[in-house]
Amino acid sequence: MIKAVLEPFFFADYPTSFSTISVTNFSVASVKLRSVPTIRNSMDLTFGADAVLPNSTQIVNTVVRAARNNTLPFQIFTSSIIINGTEYSSGEVSSRVSVLTASVLVAVSLLVPWFNWV
Repeated sequence: MIKAVLEPFFFADYPTSFSTISVTNFSVASVKLRSVPTIRNSMDLTFGADAVLPNSTQIVNTVVRAARNNTLPFQIFTSSIIINGTEYSSGEVSSRVSVLTASVLVAVSLLVPWFNWV
């Protein structure tokens, strides 16, 4: 079920490079401040041999987008998404994007006066 539900999100985000999801492990997990029994899933994502691989933040964004879809038959807790041993949360991803956006805007704003004088 996990494979069938999540694969369309990855195909949508990486249409030319994504191949499949393989669920590799299930384990009981506890989520802080929740009394809901939870299961942690481990999975492998497979991409084409010549594909440009997405980075961890892009993968987290795809998972978060899936989690925010109200039609899933299960719930994804976005407070703890682990990719290659590094833990991410949806809040961290949003703030990283905001910092990147702010950095680019600052760089552009510093260049604008220089172009006005030329």
